[in-house]
Amino acid sequence: MDGKGFGKGFGKDKDAKGLVRAIVQSQAVPGGRWDNDENTLFVGGLPPDMTNLEMYQMFAPFGPIAPRGATAMLDKETGKCTGIGFVNYMDKEAAEKAIRSLNSFPFQDGTWLTVKKKGPPKNKGEGKGDGEGKGRGK
Repeated sequence: MDGKGFGKGFGKDKDAKGLVRAIVQSQAVPGGRWDNDENTLFVGGLPPDMTNLEMYQMFAPFGPIAPRGATAMLDKETGKCTGIGFVNYMDKEAAEKAIRSLNSFPFQDGTWLTVKKKGPPKNKGEGKGDGEGKGRGK
């Protein structure tokens, strides 16, 4: 070996996130490119300590998930889960099995998990105000 890099994605410093990013971008794994589609699930009612890894561990048994396709949404200030997440399944059957099995799963405190197909995105500020923008100078 001559001590040089191994090609795409491997530079002087290696890290796990960089490796995953390089593999996905090179399309070396199936599902490297995915979109939020009918196989994307919304998950609500998650606890504050939920992580992407735990999301993956909870949802992977139902079927293949896209690379980086299990995400717990984190608060930028606290780093804790905001209570929601998303899972991008590779096939429809897996998504449907996860919904059937985990939707309304009860927590000991009386709350429950919500698992459903992701709906269309809401516009920021939808339903607020009179539609007259402030500070935009006309």
